Amino acid sequence: MRFGHILAVFLTTIGTTVALPLLGIAAPLAWVIGVGLVWTRRGWTTGERALLTMVWPGGTALPLVIAVTAARTCVSTASSGLDGSVGPGVGDAVCTGFALPQAIGVPLFVAMVAAPLIVGAMALIRLHRRTAV
Repeated sequence: MRFGHILAVFLTTIGTTVALPLLGIAAPLAWVIGVGLVWTRRGWTTGERALLTMVWPGGTALPLVIAVTAARTCVSTASSGLDGSVGPGVGDAVCTGFALPQAIGVPLFVAMVAAPLIVGAMALIRLHRRTAV
């Protein structure tokens, strides 16, 4: 296993997360370079190359961006009730945005962060086992 293999896995899995603060909008370039390295380096099977390519562009950055930008906002307008009361529960609530239920959103977020790391680790472990013989 050489440095190029480790760099390829790093760039396809977490490289964009690291590059995002440094490169801004050009950060997905790290994933493109990583995929190029995956397909030009010897040692991986076609299946491993396909898995490393299918790690969503951005690896762990995508779920973090979604977590920061996706939000649901609700604004309640207070109005007086029939009896003249004003307070919570009286009036209309207007909600914008989208949010998953917590029971679905949290496991999905954990899976989205863990999946690229697991795929990258397994590819390196399998490559190491084949080259150590």
